[in-house]
Amino acid sequence: MYVSKTYKKDMTMNEDRDKAFKQYQCDNSDIQQYLISMESRAFNAGWEADKQNSLRHTETVHDFDDKNGPVPAHKHCNGGGWVADTASVSSSVYVGSEAKVYGDAKVSGKAKLYDYAKVSGNAIVCDNAKVSSSAQVYGSAQVYGDAIVSGNAIVCDNTKVYGSAQVYRDAEVYGDAQVSGNAIVCDNAQVSGNAIVYGTAKIHNRSKVYSYARVYGNAIIYDYAEVSGDAEVSGDAQVYSYAKVWSKAQIYDRAKVYDHAIVYDNAIIYDDAQIYDRAKVYNNAKVYNNAKICSDAQVYGNAQVSDNTQVYGNAQVYGDAIVYGYAKLYGYAEVYGDDIVCNSGEIRTIL
Repeated sequence: MYVSKTYKKDMTMNEDRDKAFKQYQCDNSDIQQYLISMESRAFNAGWEADKQNSLRHTETVHDFDDKNGPVPAHKHCNGGGWVADTASVSSSVYVGSEAKVYGDAKVSGKAKLYDYAKVSGNAIVCDNAKVSSSAQVYGSAQVYGDAIVSGNAIVCDNTKVYGSAQVYRDAEVYGDAQVSGNAIVCDNAQVSGNAIVYGTAKIHNRSKVYSYARVYGNAIIYDYAEVSGDAEVSGDAQVYSYAKVWSKAQIYDRAKVYDHAIVYDNAIIYDDAQIYDRAKVYNNAKVYNNAKICSDAQVYGNAQVSDNTQVYGNAQVYGDAIVYGYAKLYGYAEVYGDDIVCNSGEIRTIL
């Protein structure tokens, strides 16, 4: 078959044109993909920048009135209270809208913060503990178990409040003190130092328990009374009305020390004995079994007074003396040395 040269030439030109068109399509596709890729990158970069700008503009801060000014913070998911970003608060915790947690404080478990409560510093509040009203927990204090801190109470330093203990109405617990069990500290009372209050003891009405003192059982300390040193008050004993108990003195059972009476050193007051007015019992003296020491009387040394005996006025019992059995000593009477007064004996000395 004969094919003209002109036809062959046309065929070659057509093939070259097809190849060129295909190459153009391929090149054009690469360009389009490149343009799309660049556009996508530019969009993503712009979106990321917008995102960062948005985060910067929406970052929340709050002033916790702790002299640190506004700091990064957020509103807690359960209750809406302010929480500093430096603090740790579990989602299971309730933080009321006016409550605040800041510093490096930690709140966990099912703890609840109500009203204007504040937890700060390195404090820990956990378990089922509750902090409410305008109460503050700070320093390295720990509040846990079913404990309650409320009113204008302050729990701070290295203290521990736990069990079902309650601290409320302007009370303060500080230092290394511990309040536990079902104990109550309230009404401007203070527990401090290394003091421990537990059981169902109650410390209230501006009284103070401090140093290494122990108050437990059903004991009650109130009305400006003070218990300090290594003293112990327990059982159903009461110390009140400006009375002071210190050193290693022990008050227990149903004994009472009140008014401006003072018991100290290694003295022991127990059973239903009462020390009141301005009386003093000290050294290694013992007063027990319904005995009463009052007015300006003093019992000291190794003396023992018991069995409904009354010592009052300016009377003194000291040394190794023993007075018992409804005896009465008053005026300026003195019983000392190895003296024994008993069986309704009555001694009165007038100077």
